[in-house]
Amino acid sequence: MAKLNREIAQQIAESIKDACGYDINFITDQGIILASTDSARIGTYHEIGMRAAKSGETIEVTEDNQYDGTQKGVNIPFTFHSQLLGVIGITGEPDEVRRYAHLAIRIMRLILREKDLESSHAARRAEASHVIRSLISGENFDTGYVIEFLKSRKLDPKAEYRAILINPVYSEQTRIGTVESTLESFFSSLKGAFFAFEYPSTYILFLESRLFESQQERLKSLTSLPAMISVGSSQRLAKASLSMRDAVLAQKSRRGEWCVIDDLSLELLFSQVSEGARERYLQKTAGALSEKDIAVLEAYFTSEMSLKETAEKLFIHKNTLQYQLDGIHQKCGLNPRVFSDALRLYLALMLMKAR
Repeated sequence: MAKLNREIAQQIAESIKDACGYDINFITDQGIILASTDSARIGTYHEIGMRAAKSGETIEVTEDNQYDGTQKGVNIPFTFHSQLLGVIGITGEPDEVRRYAHLAIRIMRLILREKDLESSHAARRAEASHVIRSLISGENFDTGYVIEFLKSRKLDPKAEYRAILINPVYSEQTRIGTVESTLESFFSSLKGAFFAFEYPSTYILFLESRLFESQQERLKSLTSLPAMISVGSSQRLAKASLSMRDAVLAQKSRRGEWCVIDDLSLELLFSQVSEGARERYLQKTAGALSEKDIAVLEAYFTSEMSLKETAEKLFIHKNTLQYQLDGIHQKCGLNPRVFSDALRLYLALMLMKAR
């Protein structure tokens, strides 16, 4: 038999007594009073409660001492999912107190139903996390299990999916609970999708590719939270790791708050470059540059090499920017103002992002 939660039972008993003024007992199937508004009775044996639990029927006591040591009242067994959970007893004239006993039962069932939903929700999240981890890593991959998982959520196992990474951007003013609630409600409302949370702050969403175009604007709206969203390529689930790899590449490209792998070109090419070749190129071009130099170049290139726009973006004077560009030239031997040198430096930045 499922066990009653003593604390919850006690709270319900006290709340109902506040409303009606009658003492209430929550009794186990062994006849022991688990919770009561009469603290002296907690832990004692309740004969009528035991009888009601055994018979499964309501027992009403119409006279004091009708049974040994009993008072007038109503004792009603209550069940949940066809399983006896206990008996609720309330002291007083049966015609007066009966409705309060039924009220206590309704409240307890609502609480138990809520706990059921929470437990089911947690189980579904754990299942989705397991499936997504196995899809991405290829470890513990059970095709039959994945297919059953998808079918249970009315998803198509034969469809192509896109891996989508959503990273909320938190600040001191952010209400993290509100953001998480907003995201999870949004994901749950998407058709053809399933998701999981990856510690510390990334949501991984798999969405059927055929629905991506129609849901794209809705997904983009999440950037207002704010959040960074990166979308991988369309792949069958057997190759979900490729879509995830592309989503990570889109994430690294840092092209604003929204980036789809389909919109990238050089980044795709650079992702295929061997680590050794990448490091050798970087050493020859940007190896001597500091993080500040790299940030200046990123602003410079995203501003189409406009000195005015770059200075405004960096909140510095135009002359200061020119001094910094000269410093970069001196450090690496490549002049950002010369197209061919700027191209080499731009490629270096792209290779850094593809790491």
